[in-house]
Amino acid sequence: MDREQIEEIVFSANRGDVDAQFVLGAMYAMGQGVPHDYQTAAKWFHKAAEQGDPDAQRKLGMIYYHGQGVSQDYRAAIKWFRLAAEQGHDDAQANLGWLYAKGDCVPRDDIQAYMWCQLSAEQGNQNAIKVRDIICERLSPEQVALAEKLAQNWKPAIRNSA
Repeated sequence: MDREQIEEIVFSANRGDVDAQFVLGAMYAMGQGVPHDYQTAAKWFHKAAEQGDPDAQRKLGMIYYHGQGVSQDYRAAIKWFRLAAEQGHDDAQANLGWLYAKGDCVPRDDIQAYMWCQLSAEQGNQNAIKVRDIICERLSPEQVALAEKLAQNWKPAIRNSA
């Protein structure tokens, strides 16, 4: 990526273009064309996430979960994962499922874990399929039926802004 392209992305991001904000966040997170800087990445992901971008919401969840460029904040991580998951983002759904399965950041809830992993698995997410199958072994047939019913009745939200 040349200097002119980077300047165009920065210009668009500063004007509020959600796609440019996400791209700029990703560039800083990976150090592509700009210095590697998680704090600046978090700033740009936050701007896009606040506009309801599910990719940015999920990335921001990861940044808060791992404490990359920000103070580690599990409550914020769950908030951003949930906003993205509720829009149907398969990786965010898998993240939520995994956290519910482990009882990490949230109380352990195998039915919620199964539901979120099932929603992600339906989109082909291989990690979610593996976690869902592990969770299934811990559930009774009635609990699996309830979790599957919750997944079947689930409807994605329309672009959730924070």
